[in-house]
Amino acid sequence: MLQEIEKEDTTVPALLHCDLKVMGKDGSIWADSFWAYQKLEPRVMADFNRVLVQNSVTGCAMVCNRALRDLAGDIPPEAVMHDWWLALIAASMGKLNFLCEPLIHYRQHDTNDTGAKQWGGKFIIDRLRQFFADRKTMRKSVQRTIRQARAFRQRFAGRLSADKLEILEAYCSLPEQPRLKRWRTVSRYGFWKYGLVRNLAYLLLL
Repeated sequence: MLQEIEKEDTTVPALLHCDLKVMGKDGSIWADSFWAYQKLEPRVMADFNRVLVQNSVTGCAMVCNRALRDLAGDIPPEAVMHDWWLALIAASMGKLNFLCEPLIHYRQHDTNDTGAKQWGGKFIIDRLRQFFADRKTMRKSVQRTIRQARAFRQRFAGRLSADKLEILEAYCSLPEQPRLKRWRTVSRYGFWKYGLVRNLAYLLLL
């Protein structure tokens, strides 16, 4: 990964991340691809409008260059996760790239900050139960992405291109819009998660 990112222009903020193998606590391999395990598609999720909504970068499976590190500075408390914040910088002002090869073993255990959850029928049913049982908590997770976006705007608005700033302003303004207009804005700017079920829940919570 270091060799790959060193090929990039050193003046352009760049982040490179890779796939992971998912392991159990006993060292057994649960899945050869973290992305497939969670039904994620980095090819689709590398654009700024998609990164605002959902993060596909795993901190332990990424490298970034000095230009990105220097631009990032101190990560604010509004950032949902440090890797997500760095991905936003790369997607909006530099390059966000990925390698499909799983170069990291991700050990799943009870204390993982963001554990790997296998996407499938059981997971979907569990999330639907959670959705109906505790929509307030789930809505807060969506609201955190808005707060993160507003913190990003406060710090980097003057550095963004006109098109990226328009996208960012649109996302930041979602809570102030009536629901139908909110949904139209989501559709217009492509503020989508990856997958139908995720997006249905997202629209209901937004």
